[in-house]
Amino acid sequence: MKKLLIVLFLFSLVLGNAFSKEAVTVEVKTERAKPESIFKNEGYISLGTVSAIGLFGGMFSSIADSISDSDDDGEPFEAFSIGLGYNLFLWEHLGLGGFLNFERIGSLNLVSAQAKLTAQYGFKRFKIYHSASAGVMFINDNGISPVFDITVIGFKLDWDDFNIFVEGSFPSTAFLKVGASYYF
Repeated sequence: MKKLLIVLFLFSLVLGNAFSKEAVTVEVKTERAKPESIFKNEGYISLGTVSAIGLFGGMFSSIADSISDSDDDGEPFEAFSIGLGYNLFLWEHLGLGGFLNFERIGSLNLVSAQAKLTAQYGFKRFKIYHSASAGVMFINDNGISPVFDITVIGFKLDWDDFNIFVEGSFPSTAFLKVGASYYF
């Protein structure tokens, strides 16, 4: 029985080597990818509607102005918001930054400076983001108030060097903003 097992073993080795293909060694040279920087700087500008604070404050300011001064001064009624900001993305999904926002509604001028935390997710060219910010607001050059803002949802079309975005925020910056940013 031992002799039969040894013969079968040797026979399988001979047949296995006869019908097997030669092992081919293929050397593939690959270039190491340069590691991308974790940090990504982004500067942006936005233009939007008035905020909730501006809407209610401007409404009461307009009522007070109309009661105290019945003369029409001929100036057009303005209602807009402009923002300038900076974000430092620590990695693809988390950013820290700050922004300045100027808002005018009628005779009411609101200027806010806030620190901001942003979280984003999505695909390579399309991203969804949310943010929270807090800071101070200067009201008509004579009042200062603490303030916060939440970006409920933002949508971003993202390219290598810049992006364009639209977002909805509440309560201290524009309800609806559109803007563009540049990566540097």
